[in-house]
Amino acid sequence: MPYEPQRNHRHSIRLKGYDYRQPGAYFVTLCIRNRDCLLGEIIQGNMYLSPLGRIVKNEWYRTAVVRPNVELDAFVIMPNHLHGIIVLTDTHRTSLRTELSVYSLDWVQPIVSTGSTREKRQIKGVVSGSLGAIIGQFKSLSAKRINRIRQTPHVPLWQRDFYDHIIHRETSLHAIRKYIVENPLRWIDDPENPEYPVSNQDPLTDFPF
Repeated sequence: MPYEPQRNHRHSIRLKGYDYRQPGAYFVTLCIRNRDCLLGEIIQGNMYLSPLGRIVKNEWYRTAVVRPNVELDAFVIMPNHLHGIIVLTDTHRTSLRTELSVYSLDWVQPIVSTGSTREKRQIKGVVSGSLGAIIGQFKSLSAKRINRIRQTPHVPLWQRDFYDHIIHRETSLHAIRKYIVENPLRWIDDPENPEYPVSNQDPLTDFPF
């Protein structure tokens, strides 16, 4: 199936006025360019990583190793995309993930903008230490390793941007974790599946939370 820019182009959708460096939990989705299924395959509802998928998994884990303020929660690598929860912590206080399991997320600093977390705007750059910077580094490092193996230097691996959803409540956290864990079971109906019927639905809004 040919690549369809109107369907697959991921716009920058960082929330206007929100500081993405502050402690909080964020659900992110990153997609492989052109929806190419490079990271593995799903057989009977189970995801089996390819060698390239294992590189992505390794780099995802390294994200929390090289950054003391980053913790990883649930994540899943799909044939052509990744869903995951990233927790940014304040290094001067206890683990936010520990607190999330006990307290509501309502204490996280309120959003400055009156728009939704899916409000779209263009980003000219990323702020050091922000969610965008963290994802950008992950995408860059994983792409370099994969391009070295494929002997395709400087060829884009990931789509330009990524989707994010700021998690404000523990109920949302649990719903997103469930969505991530069960994602391979829904691959046949996944808008990112190359065999999924074309529709006018925006994949960016196809989340049950």
